[in-house]
Amino acid sequence: MKGKYAVGGVVSVCVELVLLLVSVWVIITVGRWAYSFGYQVFAEDTVEEEPGTDIAVTIAEGQSNRDICQMLEDQGLIKNANAFYVRLLLSDYRDALAPGTYTLNTSMQSEEMMAVMAGEELEEEE
Repeated sequence: MKGKYAVGGVVSVCVELVLLLVSVWVIITVGRWAYSFGYQVFAEDTVEEEPGTDIAVTIAEGQSNRDICQMLEDQGLIKNANAFYVRLLLSDYRDALAPGTYTLNTSMQSEEMMAVMAGEELEEEE
């Protein structure tokens, strides 16, 4: 009789240990993903070094910010549409992107692209 309780106790401990290990693995995996995404949002890298490549993009009337971000990723101007979308939501350009055709460069930072698509003139560096 005591043997059944001992086996049950060992099985119970093993199940708890497996659940603990799975929980730790999930926490580490989610943490890595969150860090990576946060890094892409707040410490952005450009697609190419200067001088980069000029690419013409057209924003259609009524096109959503989410669609614009996906278009920029598809055109090779940004690395991650979701990270750019979060940057856009956190910026002053959230509601400022205007329909039109714009020339963007693969060496531009997100903020520079947003300014161009909002119709602001960028200052040339000397």
